[in-house]
Amino acid sequence: MQAITMLKNNQEIIAETDEDLQLQAGMQLDDAERRCLLNTGILFLDIQRIKPYLAAI
Repeated sequence: MQAITMLKNNQEIIAETDEDLQLQAGMQLDDAERRCLLNTGILFLDIQRIKPYLAAI
């Protein structure tokens, strides 16, 4: 049997990351954060932005 490798594109990875944050911490990425991830692959969150979700993350 031939192994099939499925590669996910950046949008799929970002959508899954956003969903995981929502499910696990109640945090949802905003449009600017999603665009930043899509364009650079990196997202820096200000401590004030992430502080309410740290315990859940």
